[in-house]
Amino acid sequence: MKQAYLIIFLFTFIFTTAHSQQSNTKNVRYNLGEVSKNVTSGIESYNLEDLKYHARICKEAIEVVEKLVEAEQCYNTLDLSNSIAIYLETALLAEELVTARTYLNKTEELILKAFYEYDICKSELSNAKSSKYGENALNTLQQKQADLKARQAGLEQQAKDIELQLAEQEKRESLLKKQQFIASNERAITRNINTYNDVLKSCDCQDTMSYASESVSVISAKNFQDIRMHYLDTIIGISENYTSKLKACKN
Repeated sequence: MKQAYLIIFLFTFIFTTAHSQQSNTKNVRYNLGEVSKNVTSGIESYNLEDLKYHARICKEAIEVVEKLVEAEQCYNTLDLSNSIAIYLETALLAEELVTARTYLNKTEELILKAFYEYDICKSELSNAKSSKYGENALNTLQQKQADLKARQAGLEQQAKDIELQLAEQEKRESLLKKQQFIASNERAITRNINTYNDVLKSCDCQDTMSYASESVSVISAKNFQDIRMHYLDTIIGISENYTSKLKACKN
């Protein structure tokens, strides 16, 4: 009787374990498929909000994959999943559609590699279990774990580098925006000065308008709101000066 219970217990244990492994495999492939599908939809999006909607779905799915493949010790797949997660996070931080789309594009090839590496991992695990490998397999696993830690450190550094690049890009974009705003206002002021002088000349006034602009580097060092106020004050001052010269000419 005890032997019969033992056989039933072993059968149940084997069935449960096999079912759990099949479920994990199905979940990994399903979530990788979700990432692939939503990455494609995100790349095809025409606005940043829609792209980030698909990127968030991808981020949730890849986090599920990371947990499952780590539990299964599929370290190459985990490595690729970590890289995909970093690019998705970077896309979610982007403020421009083109920038976000660029990082989504970087994930496409990685997703295909993740599918491939996961299939290899499952095949290797299956072969390893059937051959009941011993100490050599344990040493290999420990080496893979050490390699994984090294790769993770590299990925963390890569994430920091990406953050620095994004900060530099934002700084350059901010400076370009300021310079374009400054150039536009300088042109407008020059046109106004020329127009004012034409009017003063046509009215036979013995006076002219002039304008000495500050250095672009000095102005662009200010924040955007201060630059805007600088030009508003300058234009108001020029207008008041012009009005005063017209009144003086009249008298």
